[in-house]
Amino acid sequence: MYDELMGESVDLEGEYVVGEDEFGRVVKVKPRGRRLQHGRNTQPSNRIEPLPIGTTTYVAAGVLMQAVAYPQRKFKPLRLVINDDTSGTETITASGYTLVDIKIGSVSQLNNDGNLPGALFGPTAVGTSFSFGTAHVGNQVRLNSTHGGAGNHILTAAFIGKSYFVADIG
Repeated sequence: MYDELMGESVDLEGEYVVGEDEFGRVVKVKPRGRRLQHGRNTQPSNRIEPLPIGTTTYVAAGVLMQAVAYPQRKFKPLRLVINDDTSGTETITASGYTLVDIKIGSVSQLNNDGNLPGALFGPTAVGTSFSFGTAHVGNQVRLNSTHGGAGNHILTAAFIGKSYFVADIG
């Protein structure tokens, strides 16, 4: 019923985008005669938007904390930004945090066990785009981290990425 086409080209004349494969290539289908049964599919919008991670208060240095976001539509994170915290008795920059894991649903986004330096995700970091997995509605996006400062500190962070929407096919 459909010819599946994959590749880097994004020429959409007469085709419907249905998403991306595991390598980030656009997946398209070309209808032949009949429409999709339900008349709807998920298409990437051209919007890059933030996904705020819930604010997390650390009660002591070295304690593992988890910040969680619940996307309301399909979302593919491309970058994580950790804000500097000036709310405590001392200022903690993004480099004061250690990321233990980033999960979308139950799948770790890290290639190996190990901690990531928070400076990699600071507000002024350059060249820190990643290709995280896609979070579907109902998936949690979790950020597990610790901080090395004294006293209470507040982690404020957000993912920046592509959102997807459900569109009528006509």
